[in-house]
Amino acid sequence: SRRVIAKAEYQMDTMFFRMVGLPQLPVVAVSSATQRQQPVELSLVLDISGTMRWNDRLVNLQPAAVAFVNAIADDSVDGLTTINL
Repeated sequence: SRRVIAKAEYQMDTMFFRMVGLPQLPVVAVSSATQRQQPVELSLVLDISGTMRWNDRLVNLQPAAVAFVNAIADDSVDGLTTINL
């Protein structure tokens, strides 16, 4: 997960509090956001039937499947993505 925290501080000039000796009031704001990656399970179904032997379909399928798995694995957080073939 990734977390971002933002904090802002400002001294706000006062109109009425100035009369009682408080020319400014501190204004503080803090916020955070967390991004979490949920577990993902992918199933890749590959056709290796006889018709895939025509026109180099099976030859083209193999590097395409490897490229797909590598792309998914590169963008995932360790242990949160499962790929079934």
